[in-house]
Amino acid sequence: MTPTPKNFDPSNPEGYVFEDKSHPYITFSFDKAVEPVAGLCQINTGMGSSAAFSATESSDEGKTWTFTIPGNQIEPPAVLAYFAFKDPTTGARVRGNSGRGEASTFSYEWDVEMGLVELTLAPAPGSETELAEIERLEVSAGNYYIHPTYSADKVTLTDLQGNVKYTFDADKIEYNGKKAVLVANPPYSIEGTYVLNIPKKFFELSNNEEIEQMEETYFSKAFSGRYTIENGGTGVRYDFPFDHCTPENGSTVATLPSVEIFFGTDNEAYAGVDYNWEGEMPALKNAAGETVAQIDVEYGGEYNSMNVKFIPGITEAGTYSISFPAKYFFEEDEDNYTPAFELSWTVTGGSGEPTEPQYDLIPVPTPANNSANDAIGEFKLDFGREVALVAGGMFYKPVLTDGTNSFTTFMAPDWTGEVYEGSFNPAIETIGTYTLSIAKDTFKSTDDMHFNPDLTFSFTVGTVGVQVITFVDGVAGDVYSVDGALVAAKATKADIDALAPGIYIIAGRKFVK
Repeated sequence: MTPTPKNFDPSNPEGYVFEDKSHPYITFSFDKAVEPVAGLCQINTGMGSSAAFSATESSDEGKTWTFTIPGNQIEPPAVLAYFAFKDPTTGARVRGNSGRGEASTFSYEWDVEMGLVELTLAPAPGSETELAEIERLEVSAGNYYIHPTYSADKVTLTDLQGNVKYTFDADKIEYNGKKAVLVANPPYSIEGTYVLNIPKKFFELSNNEEIEQMEETYFSKAFSGRYTIENGGTGVRYDFPFDHCTPENGSTVATLPSVEIFFGTDNEAYAGVDYNWEGEMPALKNAAGETVAQIDVEYGGEYNSMNVKFIPGITEAGTYSISFPAKYFFEEDEDNYTPAFELSWTVTGGSGEPTEPQYDLIPVPTPANNSANDAIGEFKLDFGREVALVAGGMFYKPVLTDGTNSFTTFMAPDWTGEVYEGSFNPAIETIGTYTLSIAKDTFKSTDDMHFNPDLTFSFTVGTVGVQVITFVDGVAGDVYSVDGALVAAKATKADIDALAPGIYIIAGRKFVK
């Protein structure tokens, strides 16, 4: 028979925690009737003292027993309890987890934490509590002042299945003396039943308003309570906020052709543009409030971003801003929108800078283009300016090919810099002509105005100590045998392919076929 202590969770590292002395109960449930062995159910606080404690039978004919632990035995840091049971009919002992036969007992240890204080919320949660929306929830803890502990845990609002629907981050909690206010801005108003969860020790409590003057340390107990939103729930929430943008909001730039906007979300949700928003059409305006550019919006380079292109791009010096009304952007597949937000930049003036993307990123390769090499192993592409991978660029890796076999380099997706370094492992040593190809839109400049076109670089490879053939306008030059006889004049690749195996002198260089 296997007992199950109530509230004991083996998967929880803390197990069951006694938080105060007002609930000193442990309940065991069995699949058959049992009875405790008198005098063998004991508690030990680890201080060398033991005390027997009594059990109370429940109403299910001996299958459930509740033990009351003496309050004076509940002391930090832990309680170690022993339980022994027997079959009421045969007297046979129930096998426990700490031995066999007559010496068998059930042994459990629980952590003890004292001084955790109950939290109270207004409006109070409960199965009958109905709200039109959740906007401000006031938290108090008796006569204590409430301070933030800067816990890594979050206060969350979940549905009944435990899915997080709203998170009260640090900037959504106001501290005001003996109250802390959870602020949902904008209010959360989707109809349904939700559970508010405040983690244990989320708030620090003191007898004084200034926490530095505390003489004792107190913390809050975990809190969990239900709220139901009815009558006025809109089915719309504004929990898909602006997070950051490129160029950075408030920054100074030379020109302003476009901006990529990123949104904050706990999920890998795609951003989109909602066309049911209300208000003025977003447009870029100057400091005088005059519209200077319209916008064209498309998907950004990441799942939670949108790219906003200004038409025309801005090159004239000045301060510019754009305002997006609430609900303009949204989290796809969710009734979740952005609140209203505004972005601004200072433009220094970009005469000579393009306002349209340019495909002029052409790196200098090492080995050099059209060079002859003993082997191709490591190589470099020097762009002469800081570049980054276009989103998805890691899927368009530089590829070296000999016309039959392809050799692909490794590309790290978070790479940025002026020089891209790659390698072929093992190094390419087989004689032949090779082509290194880089797909269009693999690299971009950090201002998103310069991209690479389709690029192709050629190299030749020969065995160590032997020069390779270099073709100029399709001609390698005159071919001689090692004894100086002319074999072919102005030989082409077809002429060389037709040569019999041997050693030749081509354009003054030795060649082995």
